[in-house]
Amino acid sequence: MKNIGQILKKERKIRGLTQEEFVKEIISESYYSKVERGLNEISAKDLFAILDHNNISEEEFISKLHDSKDSEKDLEIELLQAFYHKDIKEINNIFETISNSNCSERLKLTALIVQAQSQNRIKTLSKKVRSRINIIFLRIKNGK
Repeated sequence: MKNIGQILKKERKIRGLTQEEFVKEIISESYYSKVERGLNEISAKDLFAILDHNNISEEEFISKLHDSKDSEKDLEIELLQAFYHKDIKEINNIFETISNSNCSERLKLTALIVQAQSQNRIKTLSKKVRSRINIIFLRIKNGK
């Protein structure tokens, strides 16, 4: 299932709006920023007010919540684009979104690897994390 914040962010970017313009005093910009990153939840009342303010169909919005494969793929693409452009701030934002979501372990590990590489700290990943990377990506069991 897609994260509400991810869908809101995508809708906002499609419209070319800032966070402040998108929420138009319905909720604070700082609170909304955390909603986009999956750190804060949004009430139904505020969500529907934002949708109404931006002429976004409630039905269309809700249908996007059920498209999980696209959601993970979109996040992965955004993450890799940020990495390609060496946008560490965006990498960190996407990493937080992925970490706080119900995304697959593979995507969470990918985000961790990308973040660590972008900060030049890939060698500091724990033995446990390295083991999970081997299992998930290389299908190598512990001790082999």
